Amino acid sequence: MFRRLFFANIGFYTVFNYNNYTMRRAVLLLFAFLCMPGQVLAVKGYAVADDSFDYPDHIVEIDLNSGDFQSFGQIADPYIGIEGMAISNNNIIYGADDNTKTLVQIDISNARALPVANVKQNFGFANLQESHDYGMTFACDGSLYLVVKSNQSLYRVNPQTGKASLIGVTGHNFTSLASWDNRLYAVASGDFNLYEINPQTADANLIGPLGDLGGGVELYGSGMSFDADGQLWMVINLRLSDPLNPLQSRIFKVNHQSGHADYIADTLVGVESLAIANGQGCSRGTPLMEQVPALSLFNLWLLAMVMIPFGLFSVRKNA
Repeated sequence: MFRRLFFANIGFYTVFNYNNYTMRRAVLLLFAFLCMPGQVLAVKGYAVADDSFDYPDHIVEIDLNSGDFQSFGQIADPYIGIEGMAISNNNIIYGADDNTKTLVQIDISNARALPVANVKQNFGFANLQESHDYGMTFACDGSLYLVVKSNQSLYRVNPQTGKASLIGVTGHNFTSLASWDNRLYAVASGDFNLYEINPQTADANLIGPLGDLGGGVELYGSGMSFDADGQLWMVINLRLSDPLNPLQSRIFKVNHQSGHADYIADTLVGVESLAIANGQGCSRGTPLMEQVPALSLFNLWLLAMVMIPFGLFSVRKNA
């Protein structure tokens, strides 16, 4: 016996045999499809694996939701210590190289790092043999900021010359820096907390704990960046946690209001930099965010109402 269900469809009704196995399966698949999330975002950022054995000093693009990455090639000597990265308002990728104490521009088309103003050691730092460890970010107003772990200081950097001017002492071993709406956020080596830094005085104020980043790991180096929607992302380098059997780097979403970090995925070993376009809280050209097109739930139902009669007609015709 037939049970008849009526679907309103642009002013007319369609009748179908609900007991038909093929039809029941189609309805279940359609229901499952309609219950799927309306859209999927793929947030991608650039990083340099300066502490990796398999991809030493490779410039990579990472899908932050999955950890999948694409390498554009190995950056050549002498710029083999890029730790801080930032993207300007015209989408130029900058890197802070610890090996030469130089601000560089990175061309991903051929994996080249070029010193700003064609001057090596353009930061103007002394103690060139010392390991500094950097974090770097552009703010919405175009200012380029740099934190240095070795002397616990914050600098403003001239993007045209590379010259770093001291703002003040932070009092923390910051190795990552990110900006949103001209506010600076940082994470320090060995310190499982998120801080906000005053860009005028370099004073650092505690926001809150990051939480458990995976249990028993050491926070040696990290990279941070906001995406275009204001979500703060962090990548931590875990290679030194076990040098003979290095762990993959870990990706986290961080609540910039509480500091709490949620684990998202693993990615390649040795990453402690991250730069996402449009990540400063202001309009910045074309973002490095790919949105997979998907209809809203309402539009999916409308589409279903239009398509179901054609499917039913085919089923009844072939029955």
